[in-house]
This record gives sequence, C-alpha cells and structure tokens, in this order.
Amino acid sequence: MIKVFSEEGFTSFYVRKALQVKSSTLGSVALGSFSTFHLKENKKHELKLNTIEFHNHIMSSLPNPDAYLVIEAMLELVNKTIEQEEAIDLYPIFVTMVSLAKTKPYLALYQFLTHIIHLNGLDLVHHECVICHQKKAIIGISYHDGGVVCQTCALKHDVIALPKDALLAIVYPHKDEFIQALNNEQLKKTIEIFRLHLVHQLNVSLIALENLRQFSH
Repeated sequence: MIKVFSEEGFTSFYVRKALQVKSSTLGSVALGSFSTFHLKENKKHELKLNTIEFHNHIMSSLPNPDAYLVIEAMLELVNKTIEQEEAIDLYPIFVTMVSLAKTKPYLALYQFLTHIIHLNGLDLVHHECVICHQKKAIIGISYHDGGVVCQTCALKHDVIALPKDALLAIVYPHKDEFIQALNNEQLKKTIEIFRLHLVHQLNVSLIALENLRQFSH
C-alpha cells in the first residue's frame, strides 16, 4: 500500500511488488520521489496503480547534509502530523519549502513548522504572557498552557526557559524582514522549541527532527 501526498491531499493505493529490489516501480514510489500516478479501480473498488511517470527524487542534487536532514524532517512532519483535510492546504507550501531548503534549509524548516503548528490548531501565544497577558519580561514557555510566560508567572507555573535566540525568534518574528534576518543558531533553537511543542501537544515521536538537533550540535 502506497501513500502519496499531493495537491489533492493524501491518496493510498496498491502497487504490486513495489518494494522488491528488482521492481521497476521501486524508485518511483520511494519516500521523497516526485512522480505522476495513473490509477484504476478493481472489482473490489480498490485503487491500484495503472501506469507511473517518474520525474525526480526530492533528495537529488542537495548541496549539503543539512538540506538532506531538513527535507527528511519535513517528510516525517507531513506523515505524522497532517490529516487529509490539512494536506490539501499544505502541499503547495511543502513544494515551496523543498525548493527553499536547498539554499536555506533551517529557514525552510522554521517556516514549515509554523505552518504545521497553525494547520493543527496549535498556535503558540507569542505576543504576550499566556497566563497574565502582560507583554514585558517574557522569559520562558509553557507547553501545557500553549504560549510564552513572563518572569512573574514563571515563579508559579511549570515553565521551560527560552534561550535568548529562540526568545527573539518566537516573540518578534512576525514581519517577513525579521524572519529573513534570523541566523541559523536562532532558527535551530526555535525549531527545537517548535519540536517540543508538537511532541507535547500531539504525543508524536519526531525522529528526523531529533536527529537534526543532534547533528546540528
């Protein structure tokens, strides 16, 4: 059973002997392949592959290991956190971010994660303390409460301290020129904050993001 992510959302269908080493379709259905599939329905109303056109592989001609790991993380995020109804909205963003990842991998992943969080309805409160609503002295984040926390409230709640770089990126990133100016260290620290947020809220294991975190350190 093959699961395809496209501008129409997710589609699943049968491909006979797809994963055998000598299969003529193996490269076309491998994770990260861009292909065009022509399907047909059998008597049991199951979708099966009729013909296939392979275009290219998403990992081909990547300039560095960072870009490879970022795209691997994007693929895992789609597979583990996105449902059918969100997939239609995410696909064009995914294609754009894959292209951006070849030159600015961490910026692409940062922006992709913000879309994932938004589509899942898990937006972090970032412009004020999620508990008392004041806008000054933000020092940490509460995944339980879903946003940033000020110094006063941090004394009474379970709060994770925000590194300065991540604090800058989370509290003040809402103009495009600011986002473009973030350096890789700021982006990496913010990506880690987003990863923990998704793990906490969705109870998922994001292996590729964890690998990326270890590699980048």
